[in-house]
Amino acid sequence: MPQSIVLLKRLEALRLSYGGVAAICKRRLLEQLRTRRFNSANAVLRYHEVLCWLAAYPDDSAILALVHAALTSFARRTDLARFRINLGNSGIAGTAIRYNFFWMMSRWLVEEMPQRLVLDWDSGDFEPRLRAVLPLLLGWNQAEAARRSAFPVRKLIDHVRGDESAAVFVLNAIGNLPGDTFTREHLHDALDPAYTLQPAAGFPSRTTAHHARAAGVSQGTTA
Repeated sequence: MPQSIVLLKRLEALRLSYGGVAAICKRRLLEQLRTRRFNSANAVLRYHEVLCWLAAYPDDSAILALVHAALTSFARRTDLARFRINLGNSGIAGTAIRYNFFWMMSRWLVEEMPQRLVLDWDSGDFEPRLRAVLPLLLGWNQAEAARRSAFPVRKLIDHVRGDESAAVFVLNAIGNLPGDTFTREHLHDALDPAYTLQPAAGFPSRTTAHHARAAGVSQGTTA
């Protein structure tokens, strides 16, 4: 068994033990694991999860500092890069989120991180659904050309979207339709587009999620 897995198992086994010898062992294991790399996506995920647990329930400030250092740099780990695709939708910093976001969430993402939101063209029968409504999203001359074109809808979108990504173009086009918010929301959610939110600095994740103003509570006095 690789030494990195041995160390990880020991840290996991100490997860519910606090103070005294347990705290000393956790600090030693965290220091040893800092430079270790794992050979499977599952091991990377397990390491991430035990770090998140220790961030929420640290023995003391020393352990919390080690955990925060590991989590802060987690997105730069080479083993994470190796298994990035396998760890998609895990909420780990540096991995993508693939989801059929609803209208209001999609609009917020376009406003906050438009360069990171892309359409997942390989998801189900989204392309045929988009082709059916595409003329509604275009000017009258473009709409007629789209109706007559035999090109894949992806190519049609690429031809008219300009500098916007396909996701931003479709969302903005729906947002510019006449009618009220409920009409636009219904059309978008009926299309049920699948999106990929690509990772970047400042990307929402479980890895770095914390309430900065929340008071820390050490578990070192727990038996």
